Amino acid sequence: MLHKMNKKEVFQYEGLDISWINSTKKLVAFAFDDGPVPYDETSSAMRILKTLEQYKQHGTFFYIGNQINGSTQKEIEYAIRIGCEIGNHTWTHPDLTTLSQVEMNEEIEKTRAELSRITGMSKFLLRYPYLSYNDQVLEILNVPGVTCKFDSRDWDNGTYDSVIKHILAAKEDDALDGAILLMHEHYDFTAKAVEYLVPYLLEQGYQIVSVSELAAVKKSELIVGNTYV
Repeated sequence: MLHKMNKKEVFQYEGLDISWINSTKKLVAFAFDDGPVPYDETSSAMRILKTLEQYKQHGTFFYIGNQINGSTQKEIEYAIRIGCEIGNHTWTHPDLTTLSQVEMNEEIEKTRAELSRITGMSKFLLRYPYLSYNDQVLEILNVPGVTCKFDSRDWDNGTYDSVIKHILAAKEDDALDGAILLMHEHYDFTAKAVEYLVPYLLEQGYQIVSVSELAAVKKSELIVGNTYV
C-alpha cells in the first residue's frame, strides 16, 4: 500500500471466487491496462486471455471507457466468462491530478456505468492513468485505487525480451510473490511474453491471479480511498 486516507468502507469485487487458488503457493497478480481492443481471435488481448484460460489462471483488465463499443465489448465479455476481473481505467485516460472534482467524477463514473451495463456489477477497482494520484484524488475516490509493485515497462519502447527481463529480474529477487504487475494488453510482444511467462511461472510454483483475488487470499482488505501496489 502506498497511501492511506483512513476511509473504512471495504471493497469486494462482486465476481470474486478464490476457491480455485492454493494459498500455499506464491501468488502474482497480472494486471493489464488500456483495453479493450477490437475483437479478433488473434488480437494481442485475446492471446493473453486465451493463455490465461488455457492454464486456468486469472488477471485483472483495466478498461478505458471510450474504447468500449460493439466490437470491443466482446473482449470484456470473454474476460468475465473465464473468471478474470474487470477494472476501471477512466473514460479518456487523463492524469487525474490535473482535473477538477467534477471532471474526475465524470471520468470514473462514465466508465463504471459502461462496465456495469456489460457485467451487471456495480463497483470496480480503479487503475490511475499514468499511475498518477494525489490527496485530492484519494479524497474523491469511492473505490480503492491500484498502481503496481512491478512495471513490465512494455510501454517504454518495450520488446518481448525486455518484458521477460524485467519480470524475471523481479522473480530472481523473490519479489513477485504478493505483487501487482503492470502490463498492457494492446502490444503483440506483451502477448507473446505472457504466453511464455504463464507456464514458466506455474512451473516455478506460482499461481497467477487478479488483484482482488490476491488481496482476498493474502487477507488484505481493499479499503475505499486507499492505494494498493
